Amino acid sequence: MFVYIGGVPGVGKTTLIRAIIKFARKTGFPLQGMEERKMLYQLTGVTSADEYQLLPEEVRSEARERMVAYFSELDRKEPKTIRIRDDHFAYLKENGTYFIRPYKSGDEIQMLAFVVVIASPETILARRVRELSSRPDRNFFDLNKIASHQEIELRTAFSQAKQLKIPIKVFENKKGELIQVSKCVFSFIKECTTNLRNG
Repeated sequence: MFVYIGGVPGVGKTTLIRAIIKFARKTGFPLQGMEERKMLYQLTGVTSADEYQLLPEEVRSEARERMVAYFSELDRKEPKTIRIRDDHFAYLKENGTYFIRPYKSGDEIQMLAFVVVIASPETILARRVRELSSRPDRNFFDLNKIASHQEIELRTAFSQAKQLKIPIKVFENKKGELIQVSKCVFSFIKECTTNLRNG
């Protein structure tokens, strides 16, 4: 099953997920990260975020569809592993509109829980500026837009969790608290897994 971890770009999801997976490996808990970005680059024949952002919207959309289909099939074949999906519930496009994560066939039986990672708009902005050379796709620097995007991300996540009838939890990723937050998210995932097995 999947634990879907969302949050706006620059909130620190990828770094957080790496730390969570380290905790899982130490305890032998069957948790796997899906490396979405790497797979999208392979599917589209690019090697960087800059190249990927230059691709037409329809090419990126098709690659995402193929990736999600592959993950779903993998999950059906290996149901005992819990897999973390690192993505967004609402993604801000360059034209100012939002792409809302659509429901997929199988979500009802393959989604274990949702996690939303948040941070203050100022913290997100600082992270985006710091990572600009390696992630030029994160070029939205307006604090009001960051705050608005984060609100839409949260609203979408809670709405979809309610419809899917799955647990959801919000974790704030403050500066200097990576280890503490990753331990809390890992505990939440283990709790959801235990509840599923006992239910």
